[in-house]
Amino acid sequence: MSGKPDLLEAVTLFRRVDDAFSDELIALGLKWDDNGFDPYDSSVELYRAEPGSELTEAMQKVAYDYGFVKAYLNRSDGTAKVYNFGTVDGFKYSRGDPCHCNGHLPTPSPEGKQ
Repeated sequence: MSGKPDLLEAVTLFRRVDDAFSDELIALGLKWDDNGFDPYDSSVELYRAEPGSELTEAMQKVAYDYGFVKAYLNRSDGTAKVYNFGTVDGFKYSRGDPCHCNGHLPTPSPEGKQ
């Protein structure tokens, strides 16, 4: 071993965490196609969610427990909301604010998250 990080091990761990995170949101009723993570602001982006869907307090708590402080919910109808639930005092439920963060959605995955 060269002392360098094991990229395969890191990717495998990431996929396991991503799958566990997704499974918890699916169990709470969220349907979306794909997600992304932005370490610069500790956010998660959920792409192509069903029109009208919202992040419940339980869904936000799941994201917070995985280390995120905000979530962008990009819906398939072009509407979007940002939820800021991480504060200096810990978790705080957010009703979400409309945002214009739907401009650059990744190509849909063939299997989706639903």
